[in-house]
Amino acid sequence: MLQYDARKSVRNRQAGLVWEHRVDAQDTLRLSAYGGTRHIVQYLPFSGSFGLSAGGVVDLQDHFGGTTAAFTHAGELQARPYTVAAGLDYARENEYRKGYVNALGTQGALRNDQYNTVDNVAQYVQAHWALSTRLSLSGGVRHDAVRFDSMNAADAPFSPAPGAAPTTAAPIRWWGCCTSSAATAACMPITATGSSRPRSTSWPTGPMASRG
Repeated sequence: MLQYDARKSVRNRQAGLVWEHRVDAQDTLRLSAYGGTRHIVQYLPFSGSFGLSAGGVVDLQDHFGGTTAAFTHAGELQARPYTVAAGLDYARENEYRKGYVNALGTQGALRNDQYNTVDNVAQYVQAHWALSTRLSLSGGVRHDAVRFDSMNAADAPFSPAPGAAPTTAAPIRWWGCCTSSAATAACMPITATGSSRPRSTSWPTGPMASRG
């Protein structure tokens, strides 16, 4: 296996911008956008020149970006503070995936050439209510429409046949949690329908939930 000089290199660049405007004492508008690139080259410990192998050298180039618009309202209910947030998310990733023969540690003949895209459009609403200094309630709903598409170049002899129909998933997720100063219960889905998202990303998003 040493003769294939297995190794991996990663280059990642990302930038983002956030704009926040306080409409009044209770309402806030927040806009954010991000974008970036990722380039991964990995030499695997085999040639990848056999059968339907996609190759022993993987070359991935990703271009990704997204934007979020969120509106937050803060007030009081039964003399206890609450926050309600609603927002829209959009994200897209373009992936250029190539595979080559690992010719004893150098890049050989092309085995795989794909162009893949993922689009995600989401809407969410969530609320947080502090029932007391020790107890609070949180809940919300999020809808995602995810579209996967993959195309194969004609010069990739061992790629699957082109022309496959794109895959679309539209899951709806509900979540809720209750926290107190004595013990904290993790927010978890009450019910979830549809397929999983293309990346392992925590949800919901917004001012009261963080993204992993």
